[in-house]
Amino acid sequence: QSSSSLGVSLPHKWVKQWNLKKGDILNIDSVKGVLEIKPESYVAPVTKVVIDASKYGSLTRRKFDNLSKRGYDEITVLFSDESELNQVKESLKVEATMFEIVKKEKNYVLVKSISEMNNSDFESIQNRLIFLLREKIRKIVQYLETEDESILSDLLELEQANNKLAHYCMRAMHKNPELSGSFMNYTLIWAVEKLGNDFKFFAHLKPKKISKNTQLIAKMVLDNLYIVTEIYFSYDSTKAKQFYDSRKKINDLILSALKDSSCISDHPLIALLSSASEKYLYILGLLFGLQTPQSTV
Repeated sequence: QSSSSLGVSLPHKWVKQWNLKKGDILNIDSVKGVLEIKPESYVAPVTKVVIDASKYGSLTRRKFDNLSKRGYDEITVLFSDESELNQVKESLKVEATMFEIVKKEKNYVLVKSISEMNNSDFESIQNRLIFLLREKIRKIVQYLETEDESILSDLLELEQANNKLAHYCMRAMHKNPELSGSFMNYTLIWAVEKLGNDFKFFAHLKPKKISKNTQLIAKMVLDNLYIVTEIYFSYDSTKAKQFYDSRKKINDLILSALKDSSCISDHPLIALLSSASEKYLYILGLLFGLQTPQSTV
């Protein structure tokens, strides 16, 4: 400290969050009258956890995936029978692809992260999630027109890609302080991932001989979802109102169709469309919350 400088104390929580040690260099900038302090470089601490696959059984993959999303770097998986590792191996192949098994012993394996997303790639990968959503919309429109089952296989492949990208984004947000602050953005990624389940269920349902009325409802639901993707890339309050007005019409049509005993075979599809329509509304609400405050929005 001198006549031209001033010493400051940094909050312990902030120091721990950025994994700072004595001697680390900080960059200090004045931005619009606000002092911004950031480390010159950030090296996340290595985090480790142990799970017992014999206790989780069929839930092992779900547990493993969520630990990966939480940002753990090394996951030791205990097992009593090697078949209990099958779910972990499946995740490494299709979703948690940043991990590899680096050590195997009689009753455990060590699974370690070998690659991570760069912060600079986060926005482009999140955008890719929305582009995948548009591609899935296009595939369902094609299926409604042709009922070609090969399209459903494409849909399942897109959904698998959706899960992988969402996994990468959620993991990156947990690991990097610069990305971890936006709970709404994290929830947005989570909601887009969950919306993908409706596309997956559509593919497994393999609807056939869909009535014209149900096709109309499906088309309206898909058009409304496309509006949400447009709002994601370029916020537009007029389109948001268009979405909401259309949603009310869709809800009326869905309720009427579910009461119609002449199209009972369509009811599973209609219920699925209702589920998707509600998720679109949640996503729109999150997009509202993510807007930068202005004098008029």
